[in-house]
Amino acid sequence: LISNTELADLRFHFVEGRSAECIFGAFEYVIYPSLLTSPVFTSRVVRGSLDSSYPSFDRALRQMRDLLTWLLVELGIVGLTNAAELLAVMTALARRAAEL
Repeated sequence: LISNTELADLRFHFVEGRSAECIFGAFEYVIYPSLLTSPVFTSRVVRGSLDSSYPSFDRALRQMRDLLTWLLVELGIVGLTNAAELLAVMTALARRAAEL
C-alpha cells in the first residue's frame, strides 16, 4: 500500500491559463508524475553517480525546463515575450552540459 502523500505524487497535475498557452502553445499543460517523483533532482545526480539511463531522465529534465520557464513568467521575473528565448537558452545549456 502507498500513503496518501505518495498517491498525490502519482497523480497528474496541470498548469493552465494565458501564460501556459503562450509558452506551451496549449491552454493546458500536463505535469507528469515522473517529474515529481524522478531521481533527476537528487544529490546522486549532482555528484554524477546516476547517469541518464533512468528511462524518464530526459523527459523529466525537459518538463523541469518548461515549468521553470512558466514559473519565472508567472512570478514576473521573465517577461512573456522572453519565454521562448529562455527555453532556448536552457536547452542549449543542457546540451552543453551533456557534452561534458
